[in-house]
Amino acid sequence: MVAAAAAGFHATVFAYGQTGSGKTYTMEGYRYVGASGAGAASGAGAAGSPAGKAGAARSVPHADFSSTPVAQLGIIPRAVRDLFAAMHKSRDRHYTIKCSFVQIYREQVYDLLNPASLTPGQQQQRGLAGGAGAGAAGVGGPLKLRWSKAEEFYLENLFMPEVETAEEAMAAFQTGVANKVMSSHRLNAASSRSHCLFTLHVSSSPAASRLELTSSRLTLVDLAGSERAAHTGATEGALRDESVAINKSLFTLRQVITALTDAAASAAAAQVTAASSTASAEGAPAQPAAPQARTAPPHIPYRDSKLTCLLKHSLGGNSWTLMLACLSPADRFYEENASTLDYAARARKITNQVAVNEDPRSRLIRELREEVTFLRQQLEAAGAGAGVGTGADAAAVPDTAPRIAGATAAAASGGGGGGGARGAGASAAPGKGGVSGQGRGAVGAVGGLAAADEDEEAVAKRLRTSDVEALVRSVIEASRVAVSSAAALAGLRAAYARTSSALEALRAEHESLQASTRLCFEAAKGGFRGVLCLAAEDVRLRDRLALLESLVGATGAGAGGGINILGGGGTGSGGGDDGGGGGAYTASTAAFIELEELR
Repeated sequence: MVAAAAAGFHATVFAYGQTGSGKTYTMEGYRYVGASGAGAASGAGAAGSPAGKAGAARSVPHADFSSTPVAQLGIIPRAVRDLFAAMHKSRDRHYTIKCSFVQIYREQVYDLLNPASLTPGQQQQRGLAGGAGAGAAGVGGPLKLRWSKAEEFYLENLFMPEVETAEEAMAAFQTGVANKVMSSHRLNAASSRSHCLFTLHVSSSPAASRLELTSSRLTLVDLAGSERAAHTGATEGALRDESVAINKSLFTLRQVITALTDAAASAAAAQVTAASSTASAEGAPAQPAAPQARTAPPHIPYRDSKLTCLLKHSLGGNSWTLMLACLSPADRFYEENASTLDYAARARKITNQVAVNEDPRSRLIRELREEVTFLRQQLEAAGAGAGVGTGADAAAVPDTAPRIAGATAAAASGGGGGGGARGAGASAAPGKGGVSGQGRGAVGAVGGLAAADEDEEAVAKRLRTSDVEALVRSVIEASRVAVSSAAALAGLRAAYARTSSALEALRAEHESLQASTRLCFEAAKGGFRGVLCLAAEDVRLRDRLALLESLVGATGAGAGGGINILGGGGTGSGGGDDGGGGGAYTASTAAFIELEELR
């Protein structure tokens, strides 16, 4: 964790467990004594007495820094020492470390390092119970919790002194420890009545460039333990109110851990389902993918407590996080121990997206430098062939070779960022620095030719007649190549952006066409049956029409002349049975009428 904080990552270590399980001892390691100088256990019975309930004569435990051996120190002193040791070992980076120390007491955040504020913890430790200032929040009052898009949750007017050594950081930490709220009850003679967050703000930058700044936070948290009034005996007074506030914030912390765990489990289940469906579809014909409904991200109740607001970057954020589960060795607390282990197992399933915390300006500078390096390599590769050809041409003229060599050396020494020469030709350097360097090199070449006290006209004539003019022209041409390469690169990037946007548009259009195709396919299923029915009806009518036409044709041919529709006397032998039908319809007449109707 310390190495991650030094490298620019956020890191958090917090101890979790019930009261009396050793969280404060794990994080600090200090020995606590009572107000009278005796051991902390001497004040354990004060919480159950009438004086302890009233809060007027409670023995307030405090840390004894001088009597604590070095081998007994907890995580916070060791982390501070290791962080400054890593800072002093690094020679290529410059570090600046600031520290802050706050406590969350009854859902109010107080600054333990601000000398202008007087917290309730300070009032209790200094015996200021009763009177006008007993119930007040203090002169400074609690800090206001704010939110911004860049910093997310932060504390307004937080005092952050800069510390240069581990001793200064430990002095600030011990000052805060002396000011935090402590008390005694049946389960713990030295019980922390607030959640304490000691944070080391680390800013670092390369020694060569102070503008490339990275910032990180090493947050070391000593949580107050969960309590049951039946075990602690805190049924009224200040202890009861403190227990309620502690349990409320820890309950919110458990809710946040549960919500993050459920979200991680849902995401993992969705990935498994997608992978199994992909594996089962191998070898089968491709089917249009069904549109998946986008589910809203689950709600994480960070804002329900000040503690979870300040630990948002540690739970589901971009920080390395270590949770220490502290257990009580007593058998009667097996339920509390099981609950602690349950939430520790849940917390292990939370995945944070860790990343180096770079300043936006520093990130832009780094990206621009990488781009400049890339362009410089491209230009050097492009100008290598031209430089070799120019050197061969210069070597072919023996009289002018020494002058060209002297001009090239002058250009290389006066060019600054213009780069060196290849053979007798000048190299191109990217950017404006390369162009200006080449200009200075050309001036140096002119000075080298005018060493014989010649006038300006003679120098100009020599420039026109010698190969230096070709050298200057090659420099100008190289600068033009650099500018055109930069323009071409910008055009390629713009074309890539346009292509990407067009690809996204085509992808969206493809998805909409797939959806339309599925709808048309469903509609065609219903309409296909109607088309079959119409086709069958059309075939039946065509057969009937052909039958009638054949019947009428056969009747007309047998009559030897037309059809007698009215059944009157006719000249043909088929006009009727006896030549006088008298208005009766024949079969051929009925067929003829039906045929006309069908047509």
